Amino acid sequence: MHPTRDARVADYPGEAKSKYEIWQVLGWPYETSVAMARIVFSGMFDRLPEMKIITHHLGTMIPYFEGRVGPLWDQLGTRTSDEDYSSILAAMKAKGRRPIEYFRLFFNDTAVGGARSAIRCGLDFFGEDRVLFATDCPFDPEGGPMFIRETIAALDGLALAEDERDLFPQCPTHAENGSPFMRLDWSRPSVGDQYGNLDTRSDFLSLPRAWRQAHHPKNWPMSQASMPRAGAMTRWPL
Repeated sequence: MHPTRDARVADYPGEAKSKYEIWQVLGWPYETSVAMARIVFSGMFDRLPEMKIITHHLGTMIPYFEGRVGPLWDQLGTRTSDEDYSSILAAMKAKGRRPIEYFRLFFNDTAVGGARSAIRCGLDFFGEDRVLFATDCPFDPEGGPMFIRETIAALDGLALAEDERDLFPQCPTHAENGSPFMRLDWSRPSVGDQYGNLDTRSDFLSLPRAWRQAHHPKNWPMSQASMPRAGAMTRWPL
């Protein structure tokens, strides 16, 4: 689940547009959090118990604001006079759940720019069985490698327990530094033979169009020598 707002969603009422790209940096996490709340209070998880939803950016605001999400939504309706929300809380209570427990039903990826504390926060809130590896590649200042490198480094730095590390089977052991996660290696045998290693998205774009079409990452087999198997978005233009 990914947000869609753009600069047309203003920061304040009365303004024509969002400024300073606030719509993306802060607006996207807010929009995802709102969508999660609407899903929770719609009763969708009870109606469709087998449904699985993966949020981008590790549940965005929800884990960090656990201290608000929990006790304040336990009081749902006390701040509202024109709608009656009592039936919502009653239905949740009948299932033996508080509102915050429904938020923990989401699955979530680790695409938080390599922020170690954010990943730890998300793991603590959702539990390791509902967190998936992802990086947001190639949308970083380096055009791809940075978010992969920093996310892997953040996971390494968390000193995760063995059962938590097992949740990332797509990241084979990096024997060179003892890391349980994948080493970033953009090289491919056919690339090395003809053009050398591709270190960035810009390098890829510098290659002839016909060659790019033939060697686009979507055609690469998933292995330790290629892109991470899950999460990393390989939006490389043809």
